[in-house]
Amino acid sequence: MGSGLLQTALERDQLFDGRWLRERLAAVGLDGLLAEVRRLGDEPDVAEVRWALDLSAAALAADPRQLAGQLAGRLMSSSSPRVRELVATLEAASLGETWLRPRTPSLVAPGGPLRRILRTHDGWPVPVAFCAGDRQVVAAFPEGVLRLWDAATGQEVAAFGGARDRRQAPTAIAVSAGGGRAICGHADGTLRWWRLISGRLLGTLAASHGRINAVALLGGGARALSAGEDGTARLWDLGTGAELLCFAGHGRRVATVAVLPDESAALSAGWDGGLRLWDLATGGELCRWELGGLLINHLVPLTAGRVLAAGEDGSVSLLDLGEGFAAPRARRLAVGLHDSSASAVAVAAGGERALSASADGTLRLWQLGGGGEPRVPGVPRIVEAHAEAITGLAMSADGRLAVSVSADRTLKLWDLAADLSPRRRGHGAAVTALAVSRSGRRAVSGSKDASVRVWDVGDGAELLSLAGHRRWVDVAALLDDSRQVVTASAWAGAVHVWDLDQRRLVREVAGPKNWLSPVAVTADGRHVLFTTPEQRIAVWDLRADDPDQRLLAPGGAAQPLTALAVTPDSHLVLGGAADGTVTVWDFAGGEVLATVDCHARRVTAIAVAADGAGVVSTAADGSLRHWDAVSGRTYSSRQAHPTGIAAVAISGDGRLAASAAGAQLALWDLAAGCAPLCAFTADSAIYACALTAGGESVVAGEASGRLHFLGLRGGSSLSP
Repeated sequence: MGSGLLQTALERDQLFDGRWLRERLAAVGLDGLLAEVRRLGDEPDVAEVRWALDLSAAALAADPRQLAGQLAGRLMSSSSPRVRELVATLEAASLGETWLRPRTPSLVAPGGPLRRILRTHDGWPVPVAFCAGDRQVVAAFPEGVLRLWDAATGQEVAAFGGARDRRQAPTAIAVSAGGGRAICGHADGTLRWWRLISGRLLGTLAASHGRINAVALLGGGARALSAGEDGTARLWDLGTGAELLCFAGHGRRVATVAVLPDESAALSAGWDGGLRLWDLATGGELCRWELGGLLINHLVPLTAGRVLAAGEDGSVSLLDLGEGFAAPRARRLAVGLHDSSASAVAVAAGGERALSASADGTLRLWQLGGGGEPRVPGVPRIVEAHAEAITGLAMSADGRLAVSVSADRTLKLWDLAADLSPRRRGHGAAVTALAVSRSGRRAVSGSKDASVRVWDVGDGAELLSLAGHRRWVDVAALLDDSRQVVTASAWAGAVHVWDLDQRRLVREVAGPKNWLSPVAVTADGRHVLFTTPEQRIAVWDLRADDPDQRLLAPGGAAQPLTALAVTPDSHLVLGGAADGTVTVWDFAGGEVLATVDCHARRVTAIAVAADGAGVVSTAADGSLRHWDAVSGRTYSSRQAHPTGIAAVAISGDGRLAASAAGAQLALWDLAAGCAPLCAFTADSAIYACALTAGGESVVAGEASGRLHFLGLRGGSSLSP
């Protein structure tokens, strides 16, 4: 064996040594480590580790200390002994450090279509496109930053722009045919265009026709076409900033525009139900088609006068407009249907493969036959891509890669040639409620899919699945004896009491249909508290044969209630409001005891320790505050996350707190003044979390429906 081959073999062996992997990450950084691993070849074991590192790249770039947790969550179920040995040696190398170890393989594993989570964002629509001959991906973020990634490696190669008002967030993007320029349309009606190689801003103009819903470049990037909320499309000279033509007539929002390949004409679709063809030389309307109520969100011209369209009704359709777009009536050929609104379509070169995205969170890959005819109508390959609506989509010309962005706050890169079969463990939709028993042995979760599930916290095993709710579950409580669960659905106005020994629903209490979130349940499961339309807190006694609601006194907040909690002894009720205050009520008497100024922005979550005094509250600005419910005195506070916090939990002993913002779960040492302990990053946004009494275990629920059962590893002062 030559020296070069011998060296490669030795390095390949080192890859499966957790201590070496940690040392290389610290020495050369994430990009350097990934480059070294790519040089080791495509042996299956190496490829599996490389893929896991790619999937974890966004988390590791932000926090390299998550290496052991990320790889354990992705590789512990590997069939390879060498890969499992890597997980074991990584854990051994992390002894003495504080970290969260997944007890189940709850993160996305290598082998599926997901190649990499390029970046998380704050929930605004993020427009995306391929550029540089499909070698790169470009995305425009709400703060005005454009980021570029290498499509093969997922490595971020450039970032420019920024420091913009969120009211001017980018809403659309297009790249010139040569890939040298990108243009963004914005929510305030402005257009900005860039040279991608240098990152230089080339120009800005005020389009003045409301929010821009779509843009296109033509003339090598010298001209731009924009679609506006005011029902018009407009053609611009980017050299002078002059408006060349205005295409009016839709009357309602123009959702999408597309320039024909010869750039002689353009198509526009509006929410008036019409599709129009415009002469780009004169501005005249060449043809108009009424589509029988079909509202088009996005379209792509094909050959022979055909158009692929994504419909608000969930349809993916081929519209036959006649050779040369000369047919007086459009013939609609159904390709297939999503379960919810179809937001975007993309077509590979040659027109035989199409991809559609939807508000149902799926990507659907369609095979189109010769001339654009559907080959297998209604039988797509489906990617369970996102937990929430997909707002942006792009596909490479060869149809192999795709990039999608979603309201679940993730931007993902996909390999459409991989196995697309769904792999989901947990709920079928976002986890919206979580609780653990006082013993710490069981957890209960509720979801947007209306199901309730009971779990073993120690090994993450599902013990029971309970069906009965008609709408999503807002809150769940597991009683002290772990034999009963109380769940509530505010939208349906229903409270359910479940007997776990009998494995069935033992009581359903139907309330008024105008309940509002937030909702809370007392620790003994006897009372349910909910918010009325008048922003009062109502209390139901579930032990009464016909429970009547009683109202607590009006709170001191001038704005709506946004968070609700009850102390474990049912002595105090705490309600957070949109103005950042928290009102404290006496539960028995119903009177207001205090109104505490806690945050500068909307209160998003409240958790109370077992002693009934220690409180942790969080806000939409990412702040976390630890304070005393009785005196109102603040123990400590900090900026915990850069974006709004969705959930918070406190250990029963009051020593630890967990907070979730976006895809990140963070753990805090309250006894040390909210000092950060460690973090864990999921594959989509975390909407719910819970801590066991001693803080030795954390349970977190994702927007994807997955649950993470995490053990806190560290010194003896933190966990056993």
